[in-house]
Amino acid sequence: MKLQRPGWRGVLAGALLTCGAWSAGAQEAFSYTLAQYTCDGGARVEVRYARYGAGGPRFAVVSYSGGVFGLAEAASASGERYAGLFGPKVDDHGLEWWEAKGVGTLSKFTGTDTRETKPLLRNCRTR
Repeated sequence: MKLQRPGWRGVLAGALLTCGAWSAGAQEAFSYTLAQYTCDGGARVEVRYARYGAGGPRFAVVSYSGGVFGLAEAASASGERYAGLFGPKVDDHGLEWWEAKGVGTLSKFTGTDTRETKPLLRNCRTR
């Protein structure tokens, strides 16, 4: 049997179930917005910003390089930062999406410390 990658809805549902935020009948409190970005060199990335409830957890579902990656809200001094444990390649340590003042950057972690990153896409602006 061939396994298929989950789409953005499957990734988001998995994230909500993992953190205990989603239960039967709770879909009314769930909302998301779609943002499409064009980055340096013409690369494109699509991000669905999701929120569960007014003060609940926030997530970003990033469509990039043929994959869909679920990222959870992470600490940030400015802007909105999201991080996840998985990247586009098996040996990647994870991804980070950071958006501040309308400009986003998609990076991969270079080690086990989430402060060490290497940009994959820079200067991403909504189209």
